[in-house]
Amino acid sequence: MMNVSLFSLVFISKNQIINTLYLLILIAISLASEWFIRKYNWML
Repeated sequence: MMNVSLFSLVFISKNQIINTLYLLILIAISLASEWFIRKYNWML
């Protein structure tokens, strides 16, 4: 019983880390694309 709960806890924490990483990558891509669009339109 202890091993199952430990495994699920590790799985949930790894899943949370991966979701946070994807969120940070998405934010970085959106900020970079906004910067390139503004630079292309001479707004920067």
